[in-house]
Amino acid sequence: GLYYADFISFYSPTQLCGGGTLQSSINYLKAGNLGDVLTIRGECVHQGRTTCVVDVDITNQDGRNVCKATFTMFVTGQRSEDRQVRI
Repeated sequence: GLYYADFISFYSPTQLCGGGTLQSSINYLKAGNLGDVLTIRGECVHQGRTTCVVDVDITNQDGRNVCKATFTMFVTGQRSEDRQVRI
């Protein structure tokens, strides 16, 4: 479980939102075995002004889903000029 969580916690915030985790839900669906080749796929399903929602799946070499996670994350850092909020 912690092996999957390490993969997910590194992948989703640093690669998709650049922010910190506000809420997470991780479901371990199948045990991973020594020698398995795991693939992580993340998708930002909501990109808001202050938060984003990320779905993450981990599959094994047979294409079977071994872990499913959803994160709500704070958006941090500077936004690009076209995404700035004007007041």
